Amino acid sequence: MRSILLITLFFVSSAFSAGLGVYSNGNERIPLTAEAWATGNAVSANPQYAITWANPAKLAFTNGFQLGLGGAIRTLDRTESFLSGEYKIPNKRLGVGGVFAYKGIANLDSLRKDGVIYPSTNYTNITTKLGVGVAVSGTWSVGFSAGWYYSSIPVRFDTERHFIETNYSSTIGGLSLLAMYQNHRGLSAGFGIRDIFSYNNWSYEETAGGGLINQLTDTMPLIFVAAVEYEFPFADSQKIKVKADFNGYLINSFFNRYENPALTMNYGFEWSPNRVISFRTGIRDILCNGNITKNRQLWRLENNPRLGFGVGVNLETIPNWKMSRKFGVNYAFANSGAQVGLEHSVDLVWRW
Repeated sequence: MRSILLITLFFVSSAFSAGLGVYSNGNERIPLTAEAWATGNAVSANPQYAITWANPAKLAFTNGFQLGLGGAIRTLDRTESFLSGEYKIPNKRLGVGGVFAYKGIANLDSLRKDGVIYPSTNYTNITTKLGVGVAVSGTWSVGFSAGWYYSSIPVRFDTERHFIETNYSSTIGGLSLLAMYQNHRGLSAGFGIRDIFSYNNWSYEETAGGGLINQLTDTMPLIFVAAVEYEFPFADSQKIKVKADFNGYLINSFFNRYENPALTMNYGFEWSPNRVISFRTGIRDILCNGNITKNRQLWRLENNPRLGFGVGVNLETIPNWKMSRKFGVNYAFANSGAQVGLEHSVDLVWRW
């Protein structure tokens, strides 16, 4: 008898990765960059790179061309990587950008059924987003992005043909509309909605060769976003940034109301003792929902915040080191959602 193998594991692990067990697509809520991993994913007010992912409105306030490349090693043999780019069109109010993100397990091996080892397979999740930002004034901008989602997951053992069947989903959607405000006194703010019309669409066979008899649509949340960051000078040349993101889960991406709405809070802190190095920390996915008052014990089980730490090195600020100009390195680590170890992220940023 063929049995569903990993589709349930996929959805459960996605939920655990986000600390929001009733909502799908935790991959969208996992931090993408090392900066985000370190600062509790509180980057929506003023992202420094991979801007299309966090807040495309910031694209209008960038300068020149910027390229980001990075990856993460997570628990349970999961790996992640991203490639991002931003370009501010000269003498225009317009900036454009894009990001490609991979998350998955490249080599699921030693899978067995009834003592028989099956050939290796993989789990893949790819998200591509393109965005544009337009400056409305010197302090306000608006941004828009759209996405393509691709996933492949192993679903069952095929004992007759001795392999593991894999199902696929490829969808276009994930529209995001955000705004940004910034002034010259160190205040930045962002707000809007993410992931309108975002979903996965799975079709699979109950038996091999039996035709498509079942279809599963995994509708993702529509996320209401409000974020703030404040940077202020401290002790001569030092700077401190404090930041917070608030994400509301009230309806899904097709505007159907959730029975159990929720709010998550992310907080970050960054200290730069000089222009070269920055030390970061933060906490993410602090959950607020109705169980705080209705069932405090259940809320404690649902609430699964993650703590991150990291460092950023801005090599372009080092005098007389031409090889390092317009180049930055970021590293971060955080505890995992399953509490089975630490997860690490590193990335590189080039600016022209």
